Amino acid sequence: MHTAISEKVGPTQGVLLRARLRYSMLPCLVAMFPFVFFLSLLSNILPALSDVPPLLNSEDYQSSKYGPYPRQRFFSDPEVIAPVPNIIVPPQQGISPEKLVSWAPHGDQVPIHGPQLLDAETLSVVYQAPAFDEDNFGISVQSCNGSDYLVWWSGTNIDGRAAGHFYMLNSTYHSVFNISSVGLKLADAHDIFITPDCHAVITVYEPKPFELEDFGLQDNSWLLDSYIQEIDLATNELVFQWRASDHIDLQDSLWLPQIAGEGAEWQGLRKQNAWDFFHINSVEKDWKGNFLISARHTNAIYYIDGVDGSVLWTLGGKKNQFEDLNDGYATDFSWQHHVRWVDEELTTISVFDDRNCR
Repeated sequence: MHTAISEKVGPTQGVLLRARLRYSMLPCLVAMFPFVFFLSLLSNILPALSDVPPLLNSEDYQSSKYGPYPRQRFFSDPEVIAPVPNIIVPPQQGISPEKLVSWAPHGDQVPIHGPQLLDAETLSVVYQAPAFDEDNFGISVQSCNGSDYLVWWSGTNIDGRAAGHFYMLNSTYHSVFNISSVGLKLADAHDIFITPDCHAVITVYEPKPFELEDFGLQDNSWLLDSYIQEIDLATNELVFQWRASDHIDLQDSLWLPQIAGEGAEWQGLRKQNAWDFFHINSVEKDWKGNFLISARHTNAIYYIDGVDGSVLWTLGGKKNQFEDLNDGYATDFSWQHHVRWVDEELTTISVFDDRNCR
C-alpha cells in the first residue's frame, strides 16, 4: 500500500508535499473513496493516483454541479486543501516556461488555508504556506538584494476593510519579514511591491472624519482614504507616504456614497462604512523613484512623483490626459487592477481590465 509523505519546513510550518494520496473531492466526489481504497490495496500491481486530476472544459463544473469550489484533501496532511481545476483552454504555444503557479483562493465558500504553489503542468499542490490569519491573499515571488522571497498578505476584516500583515519567506521557507503599516492601522491586502534595495511599498486604507456635505452627507461623515507607504525592511522606517485625498479631487470618484449604498445605507455615515472614494488596488515603484498606481473607483491610473507626491499624469477616468489612438479602447478600462510597467524604458504598461467582472 502506498504511503503518502509530507515534510514540515522550518518554524513557519509550511507543508512541502513530496507525495500525496487522494482523499476526496468535495463536495461531490466523496463517493469515490471506496474506489480509491480498492486501488490502494492493489498498489503492488497498479500505482495509486496522487490526486484528482484537473477536468477539461467540463460543463458540469461550470454549472456548479460540483459545488462553488471543488477541492480535495489528502491522507498525508488533511490541512492541505487542493483545488480541482477545470481547464477551459489547454496550454498553447508561447505559454510561460515557469514551472509553478501561485494560488491563493479567496471567498465565502473557500475554507481557510495558506496560499499555495501549484505544479504548472498538473496543477497539483507542491507547497502550502502557513495561514497566519483567517484570510490569506496574493502570493507572489519577489526579489531584493539578490534573494528571492515568497510574499503574501494575511489578515482579517476591520471596519469594513482588509487589515493585516505581509509575510516574506526566504528560500528555506523561513519567515524573515513581517510587514505592516507605520503609524496607521495595519496593511491592506491589495498589493505589495518589493524594491531592489529591499523596501516594501504597500497599500493602506484608513477611515477618518471628513467634511462631505458636497456629496449629500451631513456632519460626522467618514472618508476611507487610500495610502501608499514605502518602508525600509531593515529598519522598519517609513521612507515615503502618499495619501489620495491630498492629491486627488473627490469629485473624480465614480463611486459616490449613494451608489455605494446600493439601496441600503450610504457609505460615509459611520466609521465602519466610510466612503471609499478612491480604492487603491496596485502600486509599483520604478527606477526613477516614482510610483505607478491604480484606483478602482476613479477608473484611472496615476503616475506619482516620488519626492513631493504630485500627480505627474493620469490615464483614464474623468481627467484622462492621453489621446486614445485605439478608437477609445485604450482608455475605457474600469475597475482595473494590477497595473505594471512592462519595459525598462517606462513606455508600456499592462493592466487587468476587471470591469467589475462584467
